Amino acid sequence: MTGIRIRPATAADAPGAAALLRASITDLCSADHGGDPAKIAAWTANKTPENVESWITTSLCFVAEGQGALAGFGAASPEGVVLLNYVAPACRHQGVSRALLRRLEAELAARGLTPAKLISTETALAFYLAEGWQADGPAQMGRAVQGYPMAKTLPTIRRLSPEDVGIWRAIRLEALATAPQAFSSRHADWVDRPLADFAARLDTAAIFAAWAGGTLAGCAALTPDTEDRHRAWVESVFVRPASRGKGVADSLMAAIVNEARDQGLTDLLLDVGAANGPARKTYQRAGFDRLGDRPPGSNDACEITMRLKIGQPSF
Repeated sequence: MTGIRIRPATAADAPGAAALLRASITDLCSADHGGDPAKIAAWTANKTPENVESWITTSLCFVAEGQGALAGFGAASPEGVVLLNYVAPACRHQGVSRALLRRLEAELAARGLTPAKLISTETALAFYLAEGWQADGPAQMGRAVQGYPMAKTLPTIRRLSPEDVGIWRAIRLEALATAPQAFSSRHADWVDRPLADFAARLDTAAIFAAWAGGTLAGCAALTPDTEDRHRAWVESVFVRPASRGKGVADSLMAAIVNEARDQGLTDLLLDVGAANGPARKTYQRAGFDRLGDRPPGSNDACEITMRLKIGQPSF
């Protein structure tokens, strides 16, 4: 499925999400319930619109949309446990579960909730193993079927302070040297600049860095718009090649969005090249949509501007 969009769930999503959960369990999880009506009934008993609406208000809940329809529903607890990751039967094997999991992992990483935990079904066990999750104890009996505890160490994300100027300089210069086509600034223009010039950016923007396995892995910046105090730009997004495909960019984007929300911003904008498919998918998972008309401040070196309208969390 192309163009999968992940967004925070709202109370209005509860009826559709409840129906999706029941259908997904019934139709896709036969490896767990074996078609046993009693097991299916016990497993789906709490998947009501009322309960799902309650979960939306108390947990990190997201819906996946594809081609205008509800394609998946995922949830994680504020304590760092992935609780739900289900896909509509018609959307199976189209990347929906992976997109939801990436968003859930990113939200937990942005909040410093690592290692993350979950209880896998038999049906999903191979999927989670392929996504880097590992066994975390013996199997245990759940509501109706056996579950498999799993854990995953997520990237570490934090905002850089003025004392981190050396870290910022190192990752920024590497970004300009490694991916010159992605940025309007040039490595040659920055490599000989004094440390004070890099420190100045830390004073005007919220810059986040990511570490994976204890190694510096990437960065992203939230820069205020020069004309509208309710708007900001996502810039300087970079993930080192060895850390790509591991959720680092998603985690950085989650941290940026949370910071923007904390600042009371209503709009986030970013520019991306039309040929940069992986980056565009990352931004779509974060909830960004392509703008038809590009606003002032857009980077002419990139063909596409994307926007995220920021809402306040319900939990």
